[in-house]
Amino acid sequence: MNVDRGSDRLVTAARDNTREQRVAASRLVLKKARNRDDLRLLLEALGLNEKPPPGE
Repeated sequence: MNVDRGSDRLVTAARDNTREQRVAASRLVLKKARNRDDLRLLLEALGLNEKPPPGE
């Protein structure tokens, strides 16, 4: 993964994703991750590892 490319982040960060898009992205990450560190990095890059605020 090329973490120096800012254009991908800009495209994905500029809009909200639907639940279906997040589910599809999560499934792809689970399929492609080689180990737990890779999984965490991919989820973080996609913004899929964010925990809801306390009380929700």
